Amino acid sequence: SEELGFFVTRSFEPPPQRMAEVRSGRTKVGCLMCPPKRKRRCPPEWARGELVDVRELAGLTTPWMFGAASASHAAAFQQVRDANGFDSQWGARIAERRHRCYNFTTSCVTSWHAAVWPFESSKLGAAMIAALRGPHARKMAPHLRPADFGRFLAKYARMHTQGRAEEVAKGDPFIAESFHPDEGYWVSRALMFRGRHGDKRRGDHYFHSSFNDLVLSGLVGVHVVELTPVVFGAEPSVYLHVQPLFDPRRIRWFRAHNVRVRKHRVSVTWDADGSRYEIGAGLRVHLDGELAACAPRLAALRVKIGDGHGHGDGVSTATNELDQN
Repeated sequence: SEELGFFVTRSFEPPPQRMAEVRSGRTKVGCLMCPPKRKRRCPPEWARGELVDVRELAGLTTPWMFGAASASHAAAFQQVRDANGFDSQWGARIAERRHRCYNFTTSCVTSWHAAVWPFESSKLGAAMIAALRGPHARKMAPHLRPADFGRFLAKYARMHTQGRAEEVAKGDPFIAESFHPDEGYWVSRALMFRGRHGDKRRGDHYFHSSFNDLVLSGLVGVHVVELTPVVFGAEPSVYLHVQPLFDPRRIRWFRAHNVRVRKHRVSVTWDADGSRYEIGAGLRVHLDGELAACAPRLAALRVKIGDGHGHGDGVSTATNELDQN
């Protein structure tokens, strides 16, 4: 949509079996529901195939995750830190708050009605990482900076550990389906407990987070790059890239120890002034126990770790230890 400067979807009719629910104004089709006592008709009567006039978080996350977006679309990231867009006290809403049909309440357990959804938040984190280290990274400012990722991840961690949930002790890590962006509780959990839903404890085993991956690939910045050689038949060179994404004024130290990468043990240490670990100030990368790269300040580092074909980033979180302020 040129008017919104954002990827938006086209409207379509809900399936016939859902029409009665749609007419009553209580629907799970799409992100927007009909708020009570609202004079304007919601959802609007869009014609089939018409571009809708609402920004949805999925319209930002999916194109950047899969490389379909370009530098000309970078302005869309401004909505992530706009309180009238997706930003909230507890994370990123999945529909913009400014829209006339934004719904502040819901009685539907699984409605994508503009709450914070860990599934879409995980996609947002991955999209930010892709944008900040991809081919358009130098053109992302002022729309998106590493500090924006750090801010996003801090809110995401807070939601995991401080959000309210029925029969979950305060401070215990927990994740469910949808989270109230302003009031700080797990919406789906509350509704199922209130209605004595038969599956009310399903959030105990919910796993739509990818939090560990976002910490290692974003905050710590570990990823693997294969460079294809010019000579035909030669094996590609495999490099470990370390590019942490955060504001160094806010995070003074961390260490990710024994991250398994392509059969190597990788440790990444950040110590702003050198006082925490006493091995020197700045960023350090150890490969199999030996110092492989360092910088006196936050920077992008690269270490060759071998030749040969591989699959994906090859990063395992099974034996990691993370120490962070």
